[in-house]
Amino acid sequence: MIQLLTEIVLGDNAKHAVEARAMLRSLNFGFVLVLVFTAEILGKTQSLSSMLQSLDINFSFAIALINVVRADLTELRSVENCCSLYTDAKHLCETAGNVFAWTEIINV
Repeated sequence: MIQLLTEIVLGDNAKHAVEARAMLRSLNFGFVLVLVFTAEILGKTQSLSSMLQSLDINFSFAIALINVVRADLTELRSVENCCSLYTDAKHLCETAGNVFAWTEIINV
């Protein structure tokens, strides 16, 4: 995403360049952290969503899957998992070449 926005900023379309520059400025560690958490939650709930949308739903299996997903989401709230996702977001930012003010996040 960062690479694409950078290419747009360097492109010929001035209007798109201004919009891309604004988007790049809004990308910070907080945004990436929310993105990582959201991706994790959606990943855990995707199979349940697909099952509940199917035409030939097996309700007993759906109830069992609801309980599994609920347990997974509860486990996701643990300190260890939160720290792991925090580390993933930090690594993602570092890999992208962005340096964020970590003190801003630590104080939250």
